[in-house]
Amino acid sequence: VLIHVLDENDNAPIIDIYSHDIQTGMNSLTICLNESVPINSLILSLSIIDRDSGDNARVTWKLDPLSLIPFELIRLTE
Repeated sequence: VLIHVLDENDNAPIIDIYSHDIQTGMNSLTICLNESVPINSLILSLSIIDRDSGDNARVTWKLDPLSLIPFELIRLTE
């Protein structure tokens, strides 16, 4: 899964990533998954906060509908 972060205003978003087995690189991260992980398991939790104000602070998430990756986004909190 490739994630592109686009910032359109003054403040860059703050991204917190939570995963069990994560390795970080210069501009990337790798999550190692065991092939025996059950279907519908939570494999990654992302939190993104934008310090801009009003509509400029709105964060939008989406998966490319044309990709064939077997993942879905699920909102865990408001």
